[in-house]
Amino acid sequence: MTATRQQTTVTELRGQVSPLPRVHYVQHEFEVEAGTTRLSVTLRFHKLRRCQLFLSVFGPGGYRGTRMNPGAVGDIVLELSFGDGFASLGALPGSVEAGLWRAQIDVENTDETADYLLTVEASTDKHPAESPAESIVTNGRPGAGWYRGELHSHTHHSDGKASAATVAGAARQYGLDFLALTDHFTTSAWPEITAQAGTDLAIIQSLELTGHRGHANMHGLNRWVNPFVDDPESAWDINAVARAVHDQGGLFGVNHAFSNSLGWRYHEFDWSLCDVFEIYHHLEGPNNAAQLTFWDGLLRAGHRVTGVAGTDSHDPHAGRHKLGQVFTVLGADSLTPPGLLGALRAGRAYVSLGPEMTFTAEAGGKTAGMGEELPLSGPVKLHIGLSALALSHTRLRHKKRPLPHPPRPARQRRRGKDRDRGRRPRCRVLPRRSLRPSGPERLFRWARVAEHAAAVQSRLHRRTRMTVSSQAVQIQNVPALPQLGAAMPSSQLGARREWLMAGRDLELQDAVSHLVLDGDWKAHAASIKTQLGDFSGRLGIHGPIWGLTIMASDPAVRAVTVARLKRGLEFAAELGATHMVVHSPFDFFGHPLVAHTQVTGLSDQLSQVHDTLDEVVGLAREVGCTLVVENIRDLNPAPLLALVRSFDSEFVRVSIDVGHAHLMQQKGGPSPEQWIMEAGELLGHVHLQDNDGLLDRHWMPGEGDINWTSVFRAIRHVQHVGAAPRLILEIKPEEIGPGAEWLAGRGLAR
Repeated sequence: MTATRQQTTVTELRGQVSPLPRVHYVQHEFEVEAGTTRLSVTLRFHKLRRCQLFLSVFGPGGYRGTRMNPGAVGDIVLELSFGDGFASLGALPGSVEAGLWRAQIDVENTDETADYLLTVEASTDKHPAESPAESIVTNGRPGAGWYRGELHSHTHHSDGKASAATVAGAARQYGLDFLALTDHFTTSAWPEITAQAGTDLAIIQSLELTGHRGHANMHGLNRWVNPFVDDPESAWDINAVARAVHDQGGLFGVNHAFSNSLGWRYHEFDWSLCDVFEIYHHLEGPNNAAQLTFWDGLLRAGHRVTGVAGTDSHDPHAGRHKLGQVFTVLGADSLTPPGLLGALRAGRAYVSLGPEMTFTAEAGGKTAGMGEELPLSGPVKLHIGLSALALSHTRLRHKKRPLPHPPRPARQRRRGKDRDRGRRPRCRVLPRRSLRPSGPERLFRWARVAEHAAAVQSRLHRRTRMTVSSQAVQIQNVPALPQLGAAMPSSQLGARREWLMAGRDLELQDAVSHLVLDGDWKAHAASIKTQLGDFSGRLGIHGPIWGLTIMASDPAVRAVTVARLKRGLEFAAELGATHMVVHSPFDFFGHPLVAHTQVTGLSDQLSQVHDTLDEVVGLAREVGCTLVVENIRDLNPAPLLALVRSFDSEFVRVSIDVGHAHLMQQKGGPSPEQWIMEAGELLGHVHLQDNDGLLDRHWMPGEGDINWTSVFRAIRHVQHVGAAPRLILEIKPEEIGPGAEWLAGRGLAR
């Protein structure tokens, strides 16, 4: 060890993180000698764009703190220091124990290779102890009532900008009755925030689990719960965390479930362990419509989950992070942590931007309020009362005029009535029979009213924000935008030849028809090759699909499927094609309303797939043509990914049709961008087409409701982690040019 006058370097380690292979945590152990009074652990690395590394330290007695700085770029320094009566931000004070310590580097995600330096320094000098936070006199007050507050906030102990005292002061200033502090990973701010409690402000000790596949709040804790759930070799998983929270009498809640790369992707999560669900996140905009829909699906599936709001405040006085813009309002027995948690657990809660609401339901001469149960006998009457609307009216009109509806592009106007035929209505009046439920879950049918309003708002926001999002992509000036290809029958090659000859990918759809494969397919392939001439892009085909399933339990059906797919591969080989699309066999896999439900029988179904495809994959390997398995009616990506992984072959990859994913999102499935992120390096192919969430319309991009900025952000991400998917416009041939120009004009592709 190298000694200086006041401190000693215990260890100095260099390492490197990179996108591949995927490593979730890097562990470094070191010994600390007896007599050490102060310890500092520092992580240094350089971040060009996206390299999220967090530093945590564990001593012989357990967890000692976490430091993070996710928004910064350039030279990053993360430091944790602690000793008797002293701790830096994010760290827990206490004596420095002799023995084996551990520094953990949490690799949340990285698109780049980065070198890091980890330094541990120790001191044996006496250091003056800092004054501890004042102990609280009281935390809240007795008395039943409806209390409004914030359930998602951060301080500078994690990635917030303000101290605990500043956050508590803002809560009082903006009229909150309670505040849950949900710093990422660490409980180091608990003493400071609870010292700010009083009869006018109740404080809930909480923590945000910040995993690699989603975030969750843990409310009402009295001690730290391990939030590190992404070690694939550890039995400590997301369900174990939720049970540990319940063991403390706390509540487990999923945050911003549809927040693109930060959305919920723990498909193994047992939803019966979920107590609260963020149906409104103040930073999420259009994604809130999907979160509301998903919550409604949880209720219909029989889960008692309370919908809540979150500002996710990182700066309590600034912009959209400002406290007091959205509230979770709780009908609690008292303004105390136990009373507030009891209200959340019972479901006596609503979300508001200002107005106050009352809600009761009547049936069979009995009345029930929020969180109560009502035996159903005949029609149900719902009573909803709103007050304090003046504040809401002021907020809605602060721009002094309503948001103008964006004009439709000229091409859409030419379609006139045909363009709008079959589109989702902008408003829907629920039929009278919908207020006569046939089961207990129908009591929540009223939520659909809010859902349709949110869906309309989502479409308006998405269209008005598209320009801003697209400009943001252009400003980055990232070279080599993803290049577009297209799908078409060979009869259209002549009209698209000039566009295709720029080295684009091409997918021929001729083999979908049995007439081609039953005819002189070799001569047909020769004719196509003549048309292609000096075509230099990657060539693929859409394989035969009609009436076939790759999960056939009937041996006779299986034999027909195998023969057809092998003939398709022979046709591909004759063309020199290197990919063939086949369809996923999973039909609404899992619960039809809950996207990430545990399912049974997957191993049996995968066995049937292998009985069908093993011989086909062998031929694919022989001719050098990759099978890409396309999502069709899949609600949950996990089974399809398991299918592809089960072959452990570079000749079996995932194909994602973003239009199909968008359709299934309306039933509670993940968004198209979440599908892409989940597929990761397994993604070999993407079908690009738009729709309105009602039918598989194969419109050109921009004509439907898909958020294309988010889709291409996800595509760029998987390209950075090693995937090279073919991006195929699967739309009408005459719309390929305009569709490609629309995406290129927004800086998304070329």
